[in-house]
Amino acid sequence: MDKSENIFTSTEDKQLKEWSQYIQNLFNDDRTASHNINLNDGIDITKAEVEHATPVAKSGKSPGPDGIYVDVLEVFNENTR
Repeated sequence: MDKSENIFTSTEDKQLKEWSQYIQNLFNDDRTASHNINLNDGIDITKAEVEHATPVAKSGKSPGPDGIYVDVLEVFNENTR
């Protein structure tokens, strides 16, 4: 039996029911997005700082809340030299 006292006919039925409940709980999120990013906040970043940081950053990862991938910055750096 599961938490709701349902009876299962097989182990497979139990697993399917548990996964179904897990997925429903996982995506049952009624919170609203609250990403209030003001592009004018913070200090200016120089071209030299970006050129220095991109070679050591991991490819395919997003560096922060701006969502700009390192790969994009590397292409930008190559095209502006």
